Amino acid sequence: TITIDDGSGDVATLDPIDCPSGPFCTVLQYNSAGRFTAVGSVELTDGSLLCDKLTVEVPGVVNVGQLTAIITPRRATYLPGDVVNVRLVYKNVSPRKGVDCIELGGAGALSCSEGISVGGTMDSRSMSFDFRHCSATLTQFCENDAQCAPSICHTCSDNERCLTKSHCSVTTTQGCSHDSECAPPVCARCEDTETCTRVLEAQPVCVRIGRSVELLNETVTVDNVLPDTAHLSDTWTATALNDSMSRQASFKYGIRGKKKSRLQAGRSGRARRIK
Repeated sequence: TITIDDGSGDVATLDPIDCPSGPFCTVLQYNSAGRFTAVGSVELTDGSLLCDKLTVEVPGVVNVGQLTAIITPRRATYLPGDVVNVRLVYKNVSPRKGVDCIELGGAGALSCSEGISVGGTMDSRSMSFDFRHCSATLTQFCENDAQCAPSICHTCSDNERCLTKSHCSVTTTQGCSHDSECAPPVCARCEDTETCTRVLEAQPVCVRIGRSVELLNETVTVDNVLPDTAHLSDTWTATALNDSMSRQASFKYGIRGKKKSRLQAGRSGRARRIK
């Protein structure tokens, strides 16, 4: 038998196994970065020891992602009815000693938190964006229900479904495009606090160092039904499977209120025309 001291405090006794490089081999696994001296020893039949050592340099693994929001046109204040394009681009800006790629996939990969202030009143809302995944095994990518069966996905449970369309956050069988579709009376089975979870068209991806991927590209029409200007602050967050930190991109803007009607109630209660 061979005894291996990996230099980090772990000692293992190994039986000889076949390997391409010779009669004995093993894999050294370290939980931290640094320089280690691994020592291997084998006891011969006469009781003597044959030893050898190997100096191992384990680099620190640093994954660094960058999320950029590209708003076109970019304005401080928009008018109701303005059409705005929103693009979210994720780039792997890790140093070369980092892991070769950052993995994006599963549930909760992208989210948006929005703060709203209108006429001194504050409000907030949020929305989550998922990649396609099995209904209970949240990191398992799928394209159909069959790929969520235990015979194919060994970590999946029986009767899981593939979530390929936008759906309510708890009642996943209910399709939606807006939070209002995840509450009674539109959805009688939904809970009061449910929101609409969007499902991204993009497939899970491994973003290599220096490369980028587009997570979202949408054109929206802004609106404000109130007379006062609405001030909004949007914070987008991308969460990778193998990045210890979530990456954010924020921007602030306003939407002017809609003009008052030409007919306005006077003090007498009658409608009067504004000149």
